[in-house]
Amino acid sequence: MFEFCYKSVTACRIVPVRGRSFFLGHSGEVLMTTEPNYELMADVDRRFRGSSGLTSRADYSIFYGPLRPSRLLMINANPGGSPDNYRIVDLAAGEHEYIEGRHSGPTTRNGAEILMHIAGSSDSESIRGVQVLNRYFRRSPTVQTKLQRAHMAEARPFLAELIQYIRPQALLFGGDSGAAIFARAHGANLQGGPALKGPNGTNEATYFRKYEMSLPYYRRIPAYGIYHPSKMNSFFRKKVFPKLREELGPLFEA
Repeated sequence: MFEFCYKSVTACRIVPVRGRSFFLGHSGEVLMTTEPNYELMADVDRRFRGSSGLTSRADYSIFYGPLRPSRLLMINANPGGSPDNYRIVDLAAGEHEYIEGRHSGPTTRNGAEILMHIAGSSDSESIRGVQVLNRYFRRSPTVQTKLQRAHMAEARPFLAELIQYIRPQALLFGGDSGAAIFARAHGANLQGGPALKGPNGTNEATYFRKYEMSLPYYRRIPAYGIYHPSKMNSFFRKKVFPKLREELGPLFEA
């Protein structure tokens, strides 16, 4: 198991990021730098520890991979695992939860598959620069709604800061309900289009829905809610993959 070095950025083992860069290319946009912003990662981590009172990575996780600008930002619910059973990747070596850590469970494995399909590639390196965050940072596999709200409020200022740094052109929510939950927590206006419904046991669930989200600290941005990645099935691959590729694939093109 590896820990990311937060105490001193200069003391960390920092190596060039594997694979090709995630291109940000339109004229006037901020281009991705060669090196990820480890200093900002360490600073956000330090300030979150101070405000939350948490001191161990067993209790929280903020980043899925090295921080950098990205056209696409995926937002999930909360870090996987529990304080007694969790896994992390070596962020200081450029590793990513959806690449080196993708076999830790169905959510990460399927999340990686979704992003690779959007990128139009069978090579996991195509998604190394894609940013993924959570609505809150505490590891809490079972937690009441009231406490979830407190956890989201705790993470909100840091997420706002990170979103402004990442400067995404689109948001992808792992779990359609996450779009509305995130919007409420962040004081955003959310308008949704028609939902594509599909099988969910004996009932139906939303598999795909496009939104327009206006974040008060950022801007108006397209957002997409999908069936939770942990439940991905043949219906998802047949019906949702083409829509995601059509809507979000251009973000991976020069």
